[in-house]
Amino acid sequence: MKLFKIKGKTVEELPGHSYRDQEIGGFGEKTLHQFIIDHLDIIPGDEIDTDNPVKFILIRNEAPVTTGAMDLLLVDQNGVPTILEVKLADNSEIRRSIIGQGLDYLAHLKAEWSGDRLVEAGKNYWENSGKSFGEEVKGKLDLDLDELIKLIDQNFHKNMFRIIFVADKIPKELRLMIEFLHETSVLDVYGLEVGYYRKKSADYYILAPNLIKSTSKSNQLVKQKWNYEQFIQELSRNAPEDEVTLAKDLLKLGNSVSNNNIEWGAGKGRGSFTAGISLGKDRFNIFSVYTTGFFSVNIGWKYKRFEKLNLDISEKYRKKYCQVFGKSVSQKDWQNSWMFLELNKLLNVGLDSFVNFVNEYVQELSSILEQENYDK
Repeated sequence: MKLFKIKGKTVEELPGHSYRDQEIGGFGEKTLHQFIIDHLDIIPGDEIDTDNPVKFILIRNEAPVTTGAMDLLLVDQNGVPTILEVKLADNSEIRRSIIGQGLDYLAHLKAEWSGDRLVEAGKNYWENSGKSFGEEVKGKLDLDLDELIKLIDQNFHKNMFRIIFVADKIPKELRLMIEFLHETSVLDVYGLEVGYYRKKSADYYILAPNLIKSTSKSNQLVKQKWNYEQFIQELSRNAPEDEVTLAKDLLKLGNSVSNNNIEWGAGKGRGSFTAGISLGKDRFNIFSVYTTGFFSVNIGWKYKRFEKLNLDISEKYRKKYCQVFGKSVSQKDWQNSWMFLELNKLLNVGLDSFVNFVNEYVQELSSILEQENYDK
């Protein structure tokens, strides 16, 4: 792949380089390893889950298990433990043995780690950097540490793990195994190619990520959506009876505001449903409920559409959300992520308060249909 920098009429090709090229700052796998640590956002979370883009936080590098050390140990906003194994294409281990090594690490991760241990490791890692792990988790994942521990332990129980094999170039043999495992395994298995582009005289570099998963049509066909029975059954395993009852009430509310057009999720291990309303060609998601015992308010996600319609509705309901739930949420967080809370938090607030919040939003948004300038 070629990359070009275009400024005015000047076109400049940026050459690709090996991570071993010391003339442009490369020191092999250590360089790629450090790039991932410094720039976790290059992992394309929106391609891993298009409905709910995955956000990561680093627990630590060289995380130990009995048989070795995992290159990078991460966790996402759903509490899914994620291992990254970093190799370069010229390393002979990348073609076959890396798969066995990765699976070995996953097996020992489940046997030897827990939610408490992951969080403790995260605290130690971030404190060594002079930062608070709790604040980082809150800012990046919008979770409290207790919430994160609960999610991680649920995923340990359900064997929900993810492994990403990272390289400058994924060879054909490894690509075939990644696609096979992605189609057939309960695990989330991916490859991530990260191209390195830089001119020797430049004071910048470009990283070009490319996520590899299954490309077969058959895999898309077997990705079935959840339904009511499956959702309630799975939620009942993870949450007490009063939260299951609350989820049923939220489903009724969702059907009411969505005109019985609830959208069921298609997640591998985490079920969900989302309530929203359709206006013209747009769908405005309002809230989602998950089998992990959480729900989210998704209003801020459409802030750009509101701005286009000259409406201040996003900011208005950010403030109302803060009032209802007694939380402080920045405008940036409101606009760039879904607001996740445990169902028991809604029990404490009271369903009636949330129903009033949702109904008021729906009524105000629906009035847009009456505007002559609405873009259908």
